[in-house]
Amino acid sequence: MHPSGNVEKFYVVTVDKPISRCHCKRLRDGVDEGGEFLGVHSLSAIPGSSRSLAITLHCGKKRHIRRMLAAFDYEVKRLVRHRIGNFSLGSLWPQGNASA
Repeated sequence: MHPSGNVEKFYVVTVDKPISRCHCKRLRDGVDEGGEFLGVHSLSAIPGSSRSLAITLHCGKKRHIRRMLAAFDYEVKRLVRHRIGNFSLGSLWPQGNASA
């Protein structure tokens, strides 16, 4: 899970207001926030929602996605990591299920 392992992390993020196409392009290009470059591996709009994005990172820094979106005055309302490497949220055992 160390950043040098280049493990993909896939997130779905919902923000407080509709995201403009211009901001999507600028987010894809990366953001200089506080002298630190914050980039994404991929970013796409979620079909049917003007406030949600699918974001894939290879190397995430502390509060990476929240800081990127805050640079464009978006407040993150919901941020869910759906996959890390080959492990997806749906493939994990439910809490309390000890039979494995």
